[in-house]
This record gives sequence, C-alpha cells and structure tokens, in this order.
Amino acid sequence: MVLEEKQRIIEELYVKMRKKVLGFCGRYIYDAHEREEIVQEIFINCFVNLDKFEFRSSLETWLYTISKNRCLNHIRHSMAKKRDCVKVQFEDFLGKSTPPVQIDSLAKDELDERLRVIYSKAEGLGKRDIECVMLVINDGLSYVEAGKKLGIPTNSVRSRVGRGRMLLRSKLKDMYMAS
Repeated sequence: MVLEEKQRIIEELYVKMRKKVLGFCGRYIYDAHEREEIVQEIFINCFVNLDKFEFRSSLETWLYTISKNRCLNHIRHSMAKKRDCVKVQFEDFLGKSTPPVQIDSLAKDELDERLRVIYSKAEGLGKRDIECVMLVINDGLSYVEAGKKLGIPTNSVRSRVGRGRMLLRSKLKDMYMAS
C-alpha cells in the first residue's frame, strides 16, 4: 500500500472514529489524559499495521478490536505495577513485616485512598478470610496452594474467598451507588 493512501485512509478513519474510540476507551480507562494518549497510540498502531489488515471485516471493527486490546493491555500493565504496592500494604495490614517499596507520591496517594476504602469495607471479614482472598486474588495461588500454605482445607479457602469477594463487592457497590 502506498504511503499517501495509508495516510488518507487513517486520516479519514481518525476524523470519523476518534470520538467514538475515545468513548469506547472510556469504558476501560477513566483518566482523560491516559485515555487521550491511548487513542493516539491506537491510531498510530492502525497506521503502522494497515498493510496487515485483510479486509475480512470493516476498518471500524478492526479499530475497535485494536482499541479493546490496547485498553486491556494498559490495564494489565497498570495492575501489575500496582499489585506489588497493594500486596505490601495488605501485608502491613495483616501485621506482616515487609521491606519498603519505592513508588511515586501521586500513585501512593491514590493507592492509599483506595486501600483505606477497601479496608474500611472489610470490617466483616476475619483475618483468615482476608489472608485467603490475598493469597488467591493478589498472589495468584490456587485454592489448593492457598489451603496448604494456611493449613486449611481447599473447600474452606474456596468458601472464604467467595464470601470475601461477595462482601467486598456488596459494600463497595453500596458505597459507589450512594455517592
């Protein structure tokens, strides 16, 4: 495909679809600046890979697929960064000693606020329930592995994690619905 033709196609797609892609990405990415940056990356990615597009679907469908994948990758990357920080702070909450972790002050403030909310909503959970939830959800252990680590049956871990998820989901949902 000729460079001028690629530019024309992407420019037309950008004019027609930019606002729609921005809105679509808003379902995944809440920060307006991050969302705008990601939309720019999506259209650059479209330009670079336009030669690979096989026209089995419409350009718009292809664009939405790229958008969804880019947003999900952004979320995964963000979660991976934050997971270590959350793990350390949850361990502190459980009374375990952990080495200090370096994070920037803006991210730390945001995490502190989110964790404060989560901790306040976890009042109905026992310490063992929180440990089960952390091992399975945060550390990625299976129910069997978490049960062995805690010395409790697998079905107990499964029940505690389920109960913990339901309680936290319910309390957080109530909190956000009220605000």
